[in-house]
Amino acid sequence: MTEGQTQEWKVFFAELEDEGLFDGSDIDKSCLQYIYMDIIRSHIHQFVAIHNSHSIRRQRNRSHYLPTGQPCLLYHYPDGVRDYKEPVDIDQLTLLEAEVEDFDLDQYLPDETLRLYARLLALGRFPADFLYSDSRHKSAYIFLREKILDYIQDGGEISLFNTPTSAESWIEAHNNHEIEQHRDCDNILIIDETDGEGCETREDSDMIIEDRLRERELEDLVQDSSLIEYDSGVEGEEDAENCDEINDGYFLNL
Repeated sequence: MTEGQTQEWKVFFAELEDEGLFDGSDIDKSCLQYIYMDIIRSHIHQFVAIHNSHSIRRQRNRSHYLPTGQPCLLYHYPDGVRDYKEPVDIDQLTLLEAEVEDFDLDQYLPDETLRLYARLLALGRFPADFLYSDSRHKSAYIFLREKILDYIQDGGEISLFNTPTSAESWIEAHNNHEIEQHRDCDNILIIDETDGEGCETREDSDMIIEDRLRERELEDLVQDSSLIEYDSGVEGEEDAENCDEINDGYFLNL
């Protein structure tokens, strides 16, 4: 898989970084996701489909346990094995599926962000998606990256997904409608020219920015008595952490 599909993308993204076209920011990551996620997924799926159609050759020293044949057929239509499948409780299955019907495992950016990125690319006369053979994908990434920076500097906000939490926490938050109630807990990334001054490394600067963001977030939470009830301030910090666990995304606001 690495040699056949993913290595070339690793090299390409490293070249973008060397050229100063990728700095690891959320903006750059989201632009890469929008331009390249579908291309890479398509390539990997095709790679898997093709190789699962190749036959596994017979090997003398492994013939006692290694079956031969096409992997896709061996998986779906095995010969000489016991079927351990058991019937499921349809009512219970329906209940479980209903709890996660709003969750899309394959979605990597919120709908509003996908629509915004498509609209911005259209301004540059780029298509909404690309084929691997279309060499304009790099120009589209550079164009989108610049337009997003301009958009944020003009006061716009970009919605992004937070780091995934546990499925149980996600289900509980949605069942209690806490996602909607705690929209104000969404992180607002604010970067100004003074952030990181005097730091020797980029990591030092990032740590200072993260500390400042945490302080601002806690100050906002403390001011909202409907979200936090505390005596000594310790519980307030715990509530802020819990709030982070159930929020559904955040905004970039330069």
